[in-house]
Amino acid sequence: MLIYLVLCLAGVQSQRTHTYCLTSQSQIHSDFIRTAFDQWNNYLPPCDKISFAGACQDQINNPNRITIAPIKGTSVGRTTTTTKVVPTEGGRTTQVKTNHIQIDAERLRYYSLFYNVLLHEVGHAVGLPHPSPLDPTSAMGYRLRLQPDGYFKYNVISINDILALLSKRKVVPIMLYPTIVPTHPPRTEM
Repeated sequence: MLIYLVLCLAGVQSQRTHTYCLTSQSQIHSDFIRTAFDQWNNYLPPCDKISFAGACQDQINNPNRITIAPIKGTSVGRTTTTTKVVPTEGGRTTQVKTNHIQIDAERLRYYSLFYNVLLHEVGHAVGLPHPSPLDPTSAMGYRLRLQPDGYFKYNVISINDILALLSKRKVVPIMLYPTIVPTHPPRTEM
C-alpha cells in the first residue's frame, strides 16, 4: 500500500494530473469546480491529482470535460468514463481513461444543490461508486440533506469516502485535512 506513495515521492512513479475543462464560461461554476477539486485532491495520492483548466480551448489536449447542460430523464448529474487502448513505446499498449461530467444546473435551484451534485460526480470521476449499503454521510450517496430552514447544506467528503478512495488507490492516509466548502451562501439561487 505505502509502496505507491513511496515510489511517487521518490520520483519512480510519474506524476499523473487529470486536467478538466468547462465547456462554458461561467465564473460561478468555475469557482465551485475548483473547490470540489481541491476537496478531492486533499485525499488523492501525490502522483494522481485532478486539476481544472477553466474554459475548454482544445478538447484534443483536454479530453476530460465538464458540461453544464440539460440532461434527459430524471438525473441531474452524470459521469461518463471512456477507456481507449493506445500504443506506447516498445510496442506496448496502455489504457487511457477520459471522463465527461455533465450537470443539469437548470434543475438545481440553489448553489448548494449544484455543488453537492458536482462533488458527487467528481467522486465518480476519481473512481468511486455509490456506497453500498447507502451511507447518508457520504458525498457519493444519493441523498441531499435538507436543513430545518428548508435549504440544503453543502456536502463534504466523509471519512468513508476517503477510506474508499484510498483503498481503491492502495494508499495509506498520512493525515486528514479539514473539509472545504464553498464560500457562496448555500441559499443563493442559481
